Parts: sequence; C-alpha cells; structure tokens
Amino acid sequence: MMDKKKHSPFYKREFFYPAVRIYSLLFLFFSVACSNHDATQDESGFGTGSRHWIGPDYWANPLQDWEMQDGSVICNVAKPGRNLHHLSYEVNGRPGNFRTTVEVKVLNDLPPGKDNWVGFEIGKKGKFDDYRDDAIYGKGIKTGITTSGRVFARNDVTEVTGTESINAELLKNGLSLSVIIDHIDGGNAQMTFNVARLSGEIISSLKFNDWEGSEYQGSFALVSHFTPPDRKTVHPGAAFTNWQSEGSKLVYDKTRRLGPLLFAQYTQQQAEVKMSVQMMPVGANDGKEVWLEMLNDEQWVKIGTSEIDPGSRTAHFRFVNPSPVSDTPYRVCYTYQDRHTMSTDTLMGTIRAEPGKKDEVVIAALSCNRDLGFPAKDLVQAIKYHHPDLLFFGGDQIYEGNGGFGTQRTPTDKATLDYLRKWYQFGWAFGELTNHFPTVTIPDDHDVYHGNLWGEAGRPVPDSLGQGAKAQDYGGYKMPAEWVNMVQKSQTWHLPDPIDPEPVQQGIKVYFTELRYGGVSFAILEDRKWKSAPKNLLPEADIYNGWPLNTMWDARTQSNTDKATLLGDRQQRFLEDWSKDWSGGAWMKVLLSQTIFHNIGTLPKSAVNDNVVPKLKIMKPGEYPPDDRPVSDFDTNGWPQQGRDRAIKTLRKAFAFHIAGDQHLGSTSQYGVEGYSDGGYAFCVPAISNIWPRRWFPFRSGIDPFPTNPRVTGGFLDGFGNKMTVHAVANPVSTGQEPFELYDRAAGYGIVRLNRNTRDIVMECWPRFQDLSKGTGVQYPGWPIRINQLDNYGKKAVAHLPEIEVEGMENPVIEVISESGGELIYSVRIKGRSFQAKVFDTGTYTVRLGDPDVEMKVVKNIKPGSNEKIRFSFK
Repeated sequence: MMDKKKHSPFYKREFFYPAVRIYSLLFLFFSVACSNHDATQDESGFGTGSRHWIGPDYWANPLQDWEMQDGSVICNVAKPGRNLHHLSYEVNGRPGNFRTTVEVKVLNDLPPGKDNWVGFEIGKKGKFDDYRDDAIYGKGIKTGITTSGRVFARNDVTEVTGTESINAELLKNGLSLSVIIDHIDGGNAQMTFNVARLSGEIISSLKFNDWEGSEYQGSFALVSHFTPPDRKTVHPGAAFTNWQSEGSKLVYDKTRRLGPLLFAQYTQQQAEVKMSVQMMPVGANDGKEVWLEMLNDEQWVKIGTSEIDPGSRTAHFRFVNPSPVSDTPYRVCYTYQDRHTMSTDTLMGTIRAEPGKKDEVVIAALSCNRDLGFPAKDLVQAIKYHHPDLLFFGGDQIYEGNGGFGTQRTPTDKATLDYLRKWYQFGWAFGELTNHFPTVTIPDDHDVYHGNLWGEAGRPVPDSLGQGAKAQDYGGYKMPAEWVNMVQKSQTWHLPDPIDPEPVQQGIKVYFTELRYGGVSFAILEDRKWKSAPKNLLPEADIYNGWPLNTMWDARTQSNTDKATLLGDRQQRFLEDWSKDWSGGAWMKVLLSQTIFHNIGTLPKSAVNDNVVPKLKIMKPGEYPPDDRPVSDFDTNGWPQQGRDRAIKTLRKAFAFHIAGDQHLGSTSQYGVEGYSDGGYAFCVPAISNIWPRRWFPFRSGIDPFPTNPRVTGGFLDGFGNKMTVHAVANPVSTGQEPFELYDRAAGYGIVRLNRNTRDIVMECWPRFQDLSKGTGVQYPGWPIRINQLDNYGKKAVAHLPEIEVEGMENPVIEVISESGGELIYSVRIKGRSFQAKVFDTGTYTVRLGDPDVEMKVVKNIKPGSNEKIRFSFK
C-alpha cells in the first residue's frame, strides 16, 4: 500500500544515497536530529572538481563570488561581507560545548588593515525566525583575524581584540582558525578564538566570557571580508578547507539541505504538461541529465529525461499526463557529486487534476517580491489555505537588491549567477507552492534589471548610456539579449508554447500565449516588450525616468500620439483572435499581464516625480493627505492612450476580466473608453513585499462614489485623461505591526474565484498578516467584490435584440455581428438556453450561435425591439 505521508502534496524533499553510505547516514540522522547532542560536521574535503554551487549543505553569499575547487572553497573576490553559510547545522541555546575549525589562506596582496579579515560569524539570526532568513540576512558574532595580524571578536555593541599581532604574511601560507564555546549554564558563555599554524601550534588566542550564551545560538558561516582601495580592480579573497565542527551544542537538520534540484513550475492544458525544473549551477563532475517519474499504481514510472540548459540551469519536460482527472505525485531525480561520492537528489511534487466540472476555479495572484519578509512563511501558508487551482506570479519575482550585495551586470556569466541567486530565493520561498500547483509566471521590469522598461520591440540600449534613468528612457533592453533570454527561460518555459514565436530585435524571444485550464481561457501578455519609450515621442514633456518634469505640460491633453505602441501589432492580433475563440468548452476569458491599463496613483501637488514615494508619511486609519493629485507615470499602461483603448475594446468583446500586479497598490477598477465603466474590470493585486508604497488619495471624490469609501471611489480621469471607475483601493496605512516597512505598506495578495454556474467573479484582497487558519481573517477595506462575467462589457445598451431560445444544446456560444460593417460586437458562452443580447445602435445584426467545435448556426437581419423570440434548434 502506498505510504500516504510519503506522497502527500507537501511532503518534503528526499535525498537518496548509495548503499555504501546509507547505514552511516541513517545513524547520523537519528543521532543528531535537532534535539540531540554531540553532532559532528566534517568537511575535510568539499569535493573534487569545480563549480559555483558548493553543495546542498551551504548557502553562499553571493553565489557568484564563491566556488569549489578540488577540495577547497574559494571566495574569488576581495569584497566586504562575503560568507558561506552552513544550512544543515546550527548551534542550539542549551548549555554545552561547540567547536568549529577551518584552514584558511588569504589569496591577495592588499595592504594590511583592520577592515580586511577572515574568520567566522557565529549565532547568525534573522528577523523572521526561519533558517532561510538566517542564511541570507542573519547577523551574529563576528570573530577572526585581520590582515594586520590582530585577532578580534565583536557583536553589535562590543569589540574585543587581542593584545598582540602576528606576522600577517602567515595568512598567505595558510593558518588554522578555530572557535570554541563553553556554555556551562544559562548565563554567559566562554568563547575562545585560536589561530594556529597548520602543524597545530597556537600562535594567537583570544578568550572572553562577557556575552550571554544565547548570542551564540543560531547558524554559523565562514567569512571573507575585504575592502580594497580600488573597487574597480578584482582581487581574490581567501581559500578555505578542512572545515570541521563538533560538540553537544551542534544540531543537524537534514531537511534544510538545498539543491541541486530547487523547485519546479508547470502548466497543464488538455492533459499536456510542460514542466521546468530549476537547478543549482552544477559542475562537470555532476550528472548530465535530469529524469522525471510519476506514480502509477503505487509504482514510480519514468516519464522522460532532460539535459540541463547551461544558461538558465533549468531542465525541461513535456508529456501527456496519464491521469489528468486525479492528483498524481511526481518526482524529479538527479545524480550529483556530494563531496566525494555520487548521490541522488529527489524533488517531490503533484500534478493536479484539472478542475473539470468543478463549480469554482480559484486563482491566487501575487507580484512584486521584495525580499523584506523572506521567506514569506505567512503568505505561503495563507495561499495553501485557499487551495488554488492556479498560481499567477505577475512580475518582479526578484528585485535587483534582493539578497544584498547589489547587482552585478557584467560579465554575462557572473550576471547570470547574480540573477539566479535572487531567483533561487524566490523558489526557496514559493517552491512548496509551485511544485504542487499549476503556475503562470511572467517577468516584469525588475526581473530584467530595469526600474522601468519600455521594450521598443527588443532594441538594445547603447552601453554609453550606462544603467540609470537615461538608459531606461532611451527604450529597449539594457542587459544583453542572451541574458534576457536566460531570465525568460527560467520563468516562462513551462507556459504553453508562444502563439507567434518569432523573436523581436536582438533575438530576444517572446512568450505571449494562451492557457486553457478548467474551462477558463487565459491570455498571457507581455505588456512591456513592444511598448514605446515616451521620451522619444514627447520631447516637450522633458521626461526623466518616465516622469514629465515640464510642469507647464499636461499629460492629460498633450501625451496622446498615434506614433506610440503599447502591445504591438502581433500581440494585438493575438488578443483579437483570442477574444472570439470559445472553442474547447471555454466559459470565461481572463487576461494575465504585468500591469493594468490606467494609472491609479496620487502624489502631493508639489511632487514632480515619484522619488518622494518611499519618504511619504504612512497615514493612520482615517487620516487623509490634503493636496494629492493624480499622477502621470509613463511606467503604467495608462499610456499610450490609443493602444490602451484598443486593448480594452478588444477585451470587452469577450467580456474578459484582467488580473495584473506591478503597481504595489491593490485595486479593483473598471475601464472606461468613451464613457465611464464601459469596459471590463481589472484587479491589481498588492505587492508581496512593498518597496514602493504608492497610494490613491484624490483631492476630490469621484463621480458616483461608492458608500463603502466615498473619498477614493467612483469615476475619475487618471493622469493621462483616461476614464476609470475605482471600486476599492488598498492604501498604505499604519497597522502597528512590526516591521512597519513590511506591514504598513499594504502588502498582500489577491484571490479570484470564477464560478462556472453563476459566471460570477469574486475578488478578494488579503493583507499579509492575516492568519486565515483562525477563521478571523479580514480583507482590505472594500473587498470582497463580486461582479458577473457580463459586467465586463459595461457599455450601456441602446437596445436589445429579441430573446434567443436554444433547443438541444446547453451553454452555447453566441456571436453578435453588426451588419452595417461586419464588425463582431461581442461573443460569449451563454449560461443555459436563453439569452437577450444588448446592442449599441438600432441597426441590423447577424447572430451566430452554437458549439464552435461542432456546429454554428446563423440568423441574419435581426432588428432590435421585436417581441418575437429567435429560436435555434440543434436536435
């Protein structure tokens, strides 16, 4: 019988080792689990060969600055704060002893100094009580030896130094460093730091007992810290080998090991599954292929193999799900070098049954993943609570600053690793979701190292413009095409194949496509790739970083130009074709893109750009700023207006609903073109963690505001003169939660529920700090919001065609076509067997009705106003 725990959807990763090691490892696991004592960590050899990934027991900060070379670990740059964190071992808080030792050699000839040192960081702890947070952001006691030959130890308050210096040249030949902690009772602990020759002779020692034993509790790391006077010249840092730890305070947790398999993403469409598996940067001594297995009749059956893409470090699988009507466990396997032996890593997941005839399709929508709050345990648990049918990550899965250490843009191989370490961080947090639920992920500007992106069909930005606002305003991509394609492959390969795969300029690939899942037809767009750069078309606006600095220039009246592109012709054609294709039983249309088609945002009247946003006061509940005005931010899709209007008109022909992110400001709104609310609805979900807390505090109420929040709702003109009706906004507000930078900036996520039977759409906007397991969760004010599918063409009817009755077919598709010009007015799959079509003039119409996969019947010359019913029979 199948072990249900083993194959549960959230069962942790397993590691399989050759039989020669299994007994010793089982003994190790049971004798050194988290509550046990006298563990031993022996890295006398890190492994042969060369690779940037040190192994599953480590997290390197940052990834690209560390590499394994034939038994040693090299920090290949002399820069501040580089550290190699041990994931699977940590020091507990109980009385006992701990010792860690490593051999180190300084590899550079930088001048001796107190700011250049090698050693350890002990008791590393982050803010969010998670070992992953500790590994990247944890702070602890630093102890080591400087290149001027002096030993030291320091915490946040105190520094202790040795009284004598040793010959710093000895560091270039190699020395042994050790930390010994003796924690006798619940009070202070004695710490000893020794420097010895490789022969074992101690040549310098530092001993003190002024710090509490609890300060040493936590994880620990090797440190290579240098501050070279010339930042442009690359110097190597240090080499470490023979890292060993032992003691009763040392605890081991096997489940914390990470890699080489990290996380998976997949989509399923008509039983065809596309899966992308993200991997660490493995080396030449590791396996060449990854293989996938699925559970069938309690047996693991091999589905296929994949080579590893050398850029994105992804493995790819495409297969037909043998059991699309039930949840099926899968496992991805890979053999790699784990120190001196070959081991097999296994990643577990679940291919979900398609929703089929399920009454409700649930989408969890997230975007803007700043790293404050990593690893987002609260958010992950909340999403699990909703048990979504589909995950949507709408962009900015990474920010340039995530994980610390800045951004490395050159050379391309190092820039790739710089991106991957941030992308790995995303998967480390959300992989336990993406491994088990179908996922749509699309990159946005920050994913490709842009603050703002006007893609200009892929054109390159000249290197002479640098990397700042001047380069972005030029339009195009700052990073090399090879690198951009790597990012896109890592995030989007698992999506259905592109509708029109021809690359844009520089060979940058495209991914816009359609996903059919659970009867819902999703259009997935790239709303940045073709977009025009406004500075090139509106010189009089004096645009800088997407903001018009000319205060005498008005974007509401002067920015509309027919020379600007939003989606580009290819995506617009796709959208038009998609809007009228209801084949395959599709009953709902949803657009997924990076950002919505208007600009919901205000700033103080005196502000000329959004540089003030992070400094603005967060309002207390009930407070309201005195003089905010709608802004003209060209990063939004409120511009260009003509492309925006064209897209909205196309969407409403399919009664399509729009889900997006990007704006860091949760909102529900309705598009307007000729009039207010004559288009569809848009749901902009909040940021996962908000680095840029935008707000909507208009100085006057909108037209016909809603009583739930009349000051911020109703009909408005945005900063580009677009009509929009705001239904709800999740403004930043002081919550009293800590850290306030996370909780006071309206962070959260969105849930969308699509009801097959009623065709209702329910939008839920949830704050991060709500614990739904208690049954007391409260959404942001104004939500939930319920609309109907037919509300997504909000234009008021001038007249109605005669009622249509259908015999012999349930839920047919109807197309309403104007006979004056042959234009499709709209199409939709109706609910039931009757429908009365609204129209917008009193001309004559043709109606096509039926099942587009079987038969469509036509009735022409229909005039509105008649009481005689129109009957379609399919008997």
